Amino acid sequence: MLGVLLWKGCSDTKQLKEELKIAKIENAELLTKVDQINQENELLLIDIDSFETKVDSLEIQVEKAKKIKSKIETKVIESIKYVEVENDTIKNLMLLNAQNDTIIRNLDMLVSIKDSVILKQNLVIQNDNEIQDHLKSMLEARDKRNEQLNKDLIKENRKKMFWQATSAGLGIALVTVLII
Repeated sequence: MLGVLLWKGCSDTKQLKEELKIAKIENAELLTKVDQINQENELLLIDIDSFETKVDSLEIQVEKAKKIKSKIETKVIESIKYVEVENDTIKNLMLLNAQNDTIIRNLDMLVSIKDSVILKQNLVIQNDNEIQDHLKSMLEARDKRNEQLNKDLIKENRKKMFWQATSAGLGIALVTVLII
């Protein structure tokens, strides 16, 4: 009977140690998942950088187009001052219209690229927040589980020591009885 109780204490300790080992493996898996999400975020940030480069390029093109538009407007205004409708005036008006169209197209592309950058930045922020929330909850749960496992190990060790002390005491008492 005493041997069965001692064996039960050992198996409970082994089971608790096994559960701790499993918890450590799960922690390693979580760290791997976090690394994967961080890699995805890095790729998104690279996309954002390329979009920002495109934005800068488009902004430069818009500025150039505005300068050209300004020059054409000046020519048109000068032509209109003299109220002489010439082929140059019509040509300048057509150039002005073409420049306006170019500016509008570039601004539309700029807006769509900036929208894409904003969406990707929001996705990165959202991923980071989800990672943090998930990790906090998982760590809290694991901390509670580890505390419980440690308490159980302490209880099992105390039981083991009690049964060992009891066994030793019974052994001494038995030896004493047999000697007497």
